[in-house]
Parts: sequence; C-alpha cells; structure tokens
Amino acid sequence: MPRLTLLLLPLLAFAACGGDGGGSAPTAPPPPPPPQPLSWTGVPESATITIGEQTEISLSLSSAVAATYSHSASNANVTIAGESPRAGIYRLQVTGVEPGETTITVTATAAGYQTATATFPVMVDVRPLAWTDIPESETVRFGEQKEISLSLSEPVTATYTHSASNANVEVTGASPQAGTYRLQVTGVEPGETDITVTATAAGYETATATFPVRVDARPLAWTDVPESATVRFGEQTEISLSLSEPVAATYMHFASNANVEITGANPQAGTYRLRITGVEPGETDITVTAMAAGYETATATFPLTVELQSLSWTDVPESETIKVGERKEISLSLSAAVAATYEHSVSDGIVEIAGESSGAGTYRLRITGVEAGETAITVTAMAHGYETATASFPLTVELRTLEWSVLPEEIEMEVGEERTVQLELNSLVLPELEIEMPEDFVAAAAECVIGACEMTVRGLAGGEAVITVTAIADGYTEATGDIEVFVEDPFDPALWRELVFDAFDCPAAATSERCQSRWGERTVEDRITAVLPVQPSFHILTQAATRSGTWRFTSRQIDTIEEAIHNAVEQLTGMPFSGRITTGTRLKDEYGWVDVVPLGTAFWDGRPVCGAARVGATEGQIHINTDRLDDCGLLPVTMHEVGHALGFYHVLNLGDYLMSPFLTEIPASFTETEQFHARLAWELGRGASYTPDPRRRATTSFLTTDTFPLGAMNRIGETPLEGMVQCPLH
Repeated sequence: MPRLTLLLLPLLAFAACGGDGGGSAPTAPPPPPPPQPLSWTGVPESATITIGEQTEISLSLSSAVAATYSHSASNANVTIAGESPRAGIYRLQVTGVEPGETTITVTATAAGYQTATATFPVMVDVRPLAWTDIPESETVRFGEQKEISLSLSEPVTATYTHSASNANVEVTGASPQAGTYRLQVTGVEPGETDITVTATAAGYETATATFPVRVDARPLAWTDVPESATVRFGEQTEISLSLSEPVAATYMHFASNANVEITGANPQAGTYRLRITGVEPGETDITVTAMAAGYETATATFPLTVELQSLSWTDVPESETIKVGERKEISLSLSAAVAATYEHSVSDGIVEIAGESSGAGTYRLRITGVEAGETAITVTAMAHGYETATASFPLTVELRTLEWSVLPEEIEMEVGEERTVQLELNSLVLPELEIEMPEDFVAAAAECVIGACEMTVRGLAGGEAVITVTAIADGYTEATGDIEVFVEDPFDPALWRELVFDAFDCPAAATSERCQSRWGERTVEDRITAVLPVQPSFHILTQAATRSGTWRFTSRQIDTIEEAIHNAVEQLTGMPFSGRITTGTRLKDEYGWVDVVPLGTAFWDGRPVCGAARVGATEGQIHINTDRLDDCGLLPVTMHEVGHALGFYHVLNLGDYLMSPFLTEIPASFTETEQFHARLAWELGRGASYTPDPRRRATTSFLTTDTFPLGAMNRIGETPLEGMVQCPLH
C-alpha cells in the first residue's frame, strides 16, 4: 500500500496544475511494471499408483502468494481433486481408475506474477495376480480322469480359460469359489501335452500357468516267453505266447536271420501261436510284438537254435601201428549213408595220407610211415543238414632197430690217464651220440663216422663209474649201452701227510718208543706246507773245516751233486731246473740259495748219518757225509736232501721211497708216486693249510716272505739239531 500511495500522488499533483485552464496538453501515463517470476518447486519426475488406489501429491510455489490453482489429466485413467491448504501450496488427491499412463498438469495464477505450470506423468498399474499351486508335472493313464485344483494369489472373481497343446487329453474346468479353478483331465492318447490355465479379473494382471501332463499307456507284457527254444533242421515246432491282458491286439514277428521260417496266428484275444520251421542250422533270435490301443507295446525276444541231424563215425580204431616205409589201408564208416565231403589231417609230418570215398558214408585212408614217432590222424565228414562227424585215433610209426655190436664192458685206468675205445653199430648209419657219466670221476668225448664211434675217456678221480652211450639216428631206435670204468687213484693220503706235512704213523720197523724218541709226536690238523716259493739256486762248498775235521768234495763228486740237484728239482717240481749252481770255499748263506756242505761222521759224533738238510729254508743248507758215501750213495743222498731243501719231509711208513729215512735198497730216482704228491704240493704253494686231498679245493699260499717258518715249529714240526733233518738212510 505504501508503494501504491507513492504512485498516486504525482497523478494528483499533475491534475491540479492543469486545472487553471491554461498551459500545455497532458502527457501519457508510464507503463505498468512487468510480472514477477513464479514456478513450482516440488514437482515429481513421475508417480505410480494402482487401480483404486489414492495417493497425495503436494506441490509448492517458488513464492508463498495467494494464487488461483487448476489441474487436469491427459486422459480418464485417474481422477484428481485439489486444494490449497495455505499460500503457495497445492495438494492433489490422485485416484487410479484405468491402467495406463496419463499426464497431470497443474497451473497457479497470482496477480503480478507469471503463471506457474507443471506437468508430470502418472502410471496406473493393475494389481498383481498369479497361480499359487501349479504342479511341476502330472501323470494320467489312458482312459482315466484326474482332478487338478489351482488357486489364485487373490480370492477375486475372474474369468478362466484352459487349453492343451495337443489332443492327448480332454480338459474341463469349473470355479467352485472365487480364486479357485478345478480341472478335470482325461487321458485320450498316450504321450506328452502341456496344459495352460489363464485367469482374467478387472484391475488385475492376467494370471497364466502351464504344466506338463503325461498320458501313460496301460502296461502290457508277454507272460510265458521261453528262455530258449530248439528245432531240428527240417522240422517244425509250435510255441504259444500269452499277454498279461486279454486284449485285442495287432501282432508282429520276425527272426534275426533266415535260419527259420515263421508263421503266426491269433486263436483268441491275448494269445499268439508261432509255427517255426528249421531252415538252416545255427542260432537266431525270434522277436514277437503286440500292439493294442491305449496299452504299452509288448515285445519279447528269445533265442532259438536250429540243430543239425546227428552224424558220427562208427568203426574208428582205438590205435594203429605201422613201420617206417610201410603202407596201411584203413576204412571208416558213417552212422548214415549220406553224401558227404571228407577231410583228413595229421598232427605232424611223420606219415603221408591219401583218402577217397568208396561209397556213400564210407571213407578209405591210405597211410605211409615216413618218420618214427607218435601222431594223431583226424578224419572229418560234412553233409548238409548234419552234424560234422569227426574222429581221431593215434598212430605209432615204429623205428628200425639200432644196437651196439661192439661195446667194451669195462675200462681200467688211472686218474689223469686217457683211453680211446672203439664202438660199432649193427647198421651203417651216422649217429648222433649222447654220453651220460658221473662227471666227478670220468670225462668222455667221442667222434662218430658211419656205423662206428671213437670215444676217449679220461680218469678224474679214483673209483668206479658207469658211462652210458646212446646212438641216435633217424628212422632207428636208440642204441644204448653201459661201460663200467674203474679208475685207480695214485693219490695216497698217508704219503701226502708224511711227505708234505711231516705227519705220520711210526713204521712197523721201529718201536713206538724208538719212533717217538727220534721224531716226536706228529699230528697234521694244524700244519701248513713248507715248499719253497720258487726253485732255489745251489752253492757247493768244495771243502768245509770244523772242530771235528776238514772234508772235501772231489770234482767227480761235484758233478754227481749237480746231476742230483737237476734230477731232484725237476722230478719233484715237474719243471726244468731254473736256478744256478756255483762252487766255492765259503758259505753263500743268502736268500734263495742252498749251501751244499761236505762233512764227516765225526761231525755227527760217530752216528750213522748219511746227510742232513733244513726243510724248506729260504736260506738253506744241505750236509753230505763224505765218510759214508760207499754205504749211502752220493746221488740218492743228495737227491734226498734236495727234497728236504725244497720243503718235503721223511716218509716213514713207506721204506721203498727215496724220501724214506730207512732204505734197504737205495733207489736212483724218486718214485712216480713221490713225484705225483710232491708236484701237487708244489702247485698248492707255500703255507697252505692241510687238506686231505688238494685236488678238491683251491688254496692260496700265504708264506711268501723271506723267513722260513722254523719260528713256528709248533705248526711245521720241531726238527732236531738246530733245524737240520738228519737222514740215516740205512
């Protein structure tokens, strides 16, 4: 109002000035001021309501002025009421009438202000409606009816429809109460279908549900299907089958192959009769099918065998025998006089066979022996519609006789000796020879020519053995014979103990007291060999002076001593003498040397000693009594003492040997038995423990040092006179 007053006063003043009737003409009034801006501030972007629902929407103007309001909707989907609770505020009451979208426009008009207009969309939604108990699936049998009740989520009055995806079912429906629909479903054809149910209600969504329904056929099966059936070739058999229900059905049958011919008849509902004829032998499967409306298809399959007529051989021999080169005819007959195809075979090639049919049901074999042995002959007859007739019988092809015509009954020999014997056969054949023998006693080998063999036998150990010789030739029996072999063993355990290990029983020529006083106790279990590791060299003293006197070797005696050394070393070791022989007036007393010293009876205080020696000493000495050479003999005494120097002892039990201290006759050389045992010891080596027979085991020598084992005489045996073995010899 104060502003309005200010505007009016100038107008009044202007009017007064012009009232005096004079002055200039009046001026135009000034333009009115422009309207002020006005707008809605709380307009929603959109709004949503459901049919029948009312919602309140408040709008505000940008200025709190008194205004005139109006509103409108773009269609009749809503009804609107509006009021202004206070200046600048307009409240709408919007009610949903029809589903769909509408646009609401609100206008405010106030003096001096611009017109404020606002527009926003409103969506009118229908209410939700759904089926709440739809089954996942349903099953109904052919011809049966099933009731299915469905319910809506709201108990509203609705219009219902239903449909099926095919004609497998018939469906009727009724609504017993608001929100419920009941279906009556009848199976018409077996199979699958989908049923769809729809409910429509004003102001609600359309409720649609679909679920599958399977119409099952009624069960139908064959009740008396055989596990298997048999019919003979050319014969007919009848098989009746029944269904589980006596229904009218359509029947079918077939066989898996052409082995049979089949016809079928339906004498009454639910029964089917097959007539089956065997056409070809073999196996087939027969399948029968029954089809009836509204029922499952009944199918049954069973195996059927078409058997052959029986056929067999009637006069098969238990066995037959022929000789090599012989020919034999054998006739066989069948149980039926039928035309057949024949075959024959033999398990190996020791016979030749030819065969022919001499008439229906008869087969004749011609057999020739080729090689000796056992075989089996098989004959087969095949006729259409009949079983295959097979017969087998053994046949022996005998060999011609082969024998030894010359075969020694026995052979006598020694260990290490070889004998050659001639063997002859009664036939001129080149045999293969097999030799069986005890390999611990003998060894044998042979070479054969036509009709004879030459066999060489070697004795390995003493004892008796039997050699079995077998001659083998194609087409002949084996010729077998035995030869007794007697092998004498030159090995003497007593000589072995005494010569090599200085262990013995006192000889019969000496009393036990005298024997013990001279040589002491002799046991062998803890003894070792004393043979030298290698052949020694020999140094002959031409003269020796002692307190008892001076003695010399003559040049002829030296020659004899050298001969004795060569003979003794070679005979006892089995090898040529490889050492040296020297002479001189002073002792050598060196490793690997044996000093040969001339002494006299006075040296031994008048005792009848022929000589003495250190046994197996690597620095050896031999003493020769030059005063008794006429009684003792220089050659045998020297050989005897060289035997000691090489590592051998006296043989007390056996007075005929050169290594015996008691000789009635002085031999010129070592016996073969002495040489045999000495060479065994030389091969065995120095320091080997006692073994009853050195040929039975391998032994390694361990005394390889320079020291002769006189320091261990408890093992080798104490020797008197400072290790010198005295040898009376007479």
